[in-house]
Parts: sequence; C-alpha cells; structure tokens
Amino acid sequence: MTGLFKAGALVFAMLSVCAPAAGQWQLDAEAGLFKPERNRVQIPNDARGDRFNITDLGDSAFPAARLTLRWQPGDEHELQFVYAPFVYEEEGVFAQQVRFDGATFAAGSPVEARYQFSNYRVRYLYHWLDKGPWRVDFGATLFVRDASIRLRSATRDSEDSNVGVVPLFAFRSTYKMTGQLSAVLDTDVAVAPQGRAIDLALLGQYRINDSLSLSAGYRTIEGGADNDDVYSFAWFNGGVLGASLVF
Repeated sequence: MTGLFKAGALVFAMLSVCAPAAGQWQLDAEAGLFKPERNRVQIPNDARGDRFNITDLGDSAFPAARLTLRWQPGDEHELQFVYAPFVYEEEGVFAQQVRFDGATFAAGSPVEARYQFSNYRVRYLYHWLDKGPWRVDFGATLFVRDASIRLRSATRDSEDSNVGVVPLFAFRSTYKMTGQLSAVLDTDVAVAPQGRAIDLALLGQYRINDSLSLSAGYRTIEGGADNDDVYSFAWFNGGVLGASLVF
C-alpha cells in the first residue's frame, strides 16, 4: 500500500509541473476485496507444460487498490492517469503433477503461488453525450501491464514474467438519479484472437459537495492471452469503495 501512495504522489507531482494550470483536477482512490473465480495457466503452452488452475490451491479473497488522477481541460475532454497494483497469493497442494515453466511440482506437495497483474494506464475520454440525466463518454486507453506468475515449493521455484503495452477501448456512462446520487458504468475492454482484457466497474456515487464524492460498487476483471508461449486466463470479482477529491 505504501508503494501505491508514493506512485500516486509522484505522478501528481510530474503532471503538476508538465500540464497547464487551467482545467479541473480530480484524484480518485479506490480499494476493494477481490475473489478469484478462475485462473487457468499453461506455460509453456505446448506439450512441455501442464494446464492447471491456481484456484485449485485456494480461492481466498484478497485486497487491491488503485489511484486515478484526472485532468479535465474543458467540457469535452478528459485525461486520466491510473496506477493499479494487483497481486494475490495462494498456498496449497495440486491433486496432480504440474509442469510449469521448466519446473515440475509433485502432486500432494505444498506449493505457494503468486499472481501479479499490476498496470499503469493513460486514458482519454471524449464527452460525447450530455442530455437530461445521461452522460456518455468514450475514448481509448494505453494499458501497460506488469504481469508475472510464480510457483514455489520446498525444492522448486519458477516464475514467468511479462511487461507489455496493449491499447483498449474506454467507455463510461453516467446516469444522474438525483442531484447528489449517480450510477456509473466504467470499463476498459479489448478483444482479439490471441486474448482479451476487460476491466468493468458498476458504481453508485454520492456527491457530498463540489469537492468530495464517495462511491461503492462492484468491479470485475477478466482476460488473458493464448499464444505459442503462454496460456493464461483469469477472472476476479470484487466489491469496492472509493473517494474522489476535486481541486
């Protein structure tokens, strides 16, 4: 958690220097408790590796958080900078032998698993519709992932890591139910033959005043890749709480 706030402070400091003073700034902080629904892995994605599910070791809930810094230079455009660390660990035994990234883990032996899908994002949203209670925005996201999967036992330790950049489609829809209460659907998504990525949140937002809002809701994260080297698809669901400060 300390790293999260340090990174957020660093991003804010950099943007404060580089960006024009005009426009409105907003800082969002979100924290939640997530549960893995599935996490299937095969590395390498051929006869040398075995396909297994990390949730076979356990499916305990784990915390995750993110920071979003928003800059709105005018009524039609919004730029966001997102830092979202995402790491969970499990410990248990596999019912069958698992070959993973060159190492073999015996059935029935204790194994520790660590899954990471942390990411940094730059999002652009265009305010396309603002009519009555509805507001609809769409745009694009540059998604930088810092991913790794690690299995470790008393005698084996193997890790596969990957850093990459993926373009996503960004969409947000807001329905104002009252002057203070709104429902928000916010998502980044991409689907391709070699994989997909979905990060979707359905939130209720309550505006306390012009500077402070609170939110609560549901977030789901799903996706993965299927190529010559890696097969990895995961799905997580979580309840989240958040706060937004306009300055």
